[in-house]
Amino acid sequence: MKRYTLKCKRKDLTMKLVLLGDLHYPTLESSDAEGIQIRNTLFQTLFQCLAEEKADAYICVGDLTNSGTLQDLKNLMDLSELLNSPFYFVMGNHDTYGCSKEDFIKISQKKRYYAVDMPQANLYFVDTTLESRVDDWIGIMDDEEYLWLQEKVRKSTKPIFIIAHHPVSNTTRRSDERKLQLHENMWDILNQKPKGIYINGHNHLHSIVKQRGWLFIQTGDFLSHLDYRILCFDGHRGTIETKSLKDRLVGVDQLTQKMKRYTKYSDLSYPNEDLNCEFILE
Repeated sequence: MKRYTLKCKRKDLTMKLVLLGDLHYPTLESSDAEGIQIRNTLFQTLFQCLAEEKADAYICVGDLTNSGTLQDLKNLMDLSELLNSPFYFVMGNHDTYGCSKEDFIKISQKKRYYAVDMPQANLYFVDTTLESRVDDWIGIMDDEEYLWLQEKVRKSTKPIFIIAHHPVSNTTRRSDERKLQLHENMWDILNQKPKGIYINGHNHLHSIVKQRGWLFIQTGDFLSHLDYRILCFDGHRGTIETKSLKDRLVGVDQLTQKMKRYTKYSDLSYPNEDLNCEFILE
């Protein structure tokens, strides 16, 4: 097994991104003072730790909230003010359980899909979620968005990073399951470029896979893993490092036991190549 010792050394031309898995910020009863205190302390500590990274941008792969309530989303937006750089994200299926996509957009002030131009790469954030469907959480894209992404990828002259909630089918762990993949034929878009990065969540397990020149980075959900990833990229070479916060965060089990439509993974272990790697894009 190939192992790496990774240290992200900042240079003028190096982009540093912090990648967050599904956050599942939980709704709690107003009478649950202890639970609210645990939740508030846990997520405040998380965002304070993230701010210490001094990243160029922070990215969440969807399911910011567990129940999709506007109040929970507002709470997260307030916490993001602790960060010293932009906070980018996509919608996850949980994010519309309690509100419409239109309401989510109004509160978050992020479009359903959008592009971010960084000096080292073009970042494309896409919406792959059904709206208000607690019975089906497969990934889809409408024709308008699909054609938009296809055109963006085709015309890009920089390395490409695509950020979505759902994985491309048959790439990262569990993406061979119907409700745990993006239904659209993304390879018609990805094959326009020989290499690129695709970043997703949804499946709650860490996984890094390389296929057909593309690197697929799946980040596990936050409450199961209590970690985040750091991606550094200079326009050619890059590193991915997974950093644990288990020593700084407490009370997660008490919190997740109160949550509906959420199951916490435990006793997780991974090969190093699903946590840390080096890569080259040409």
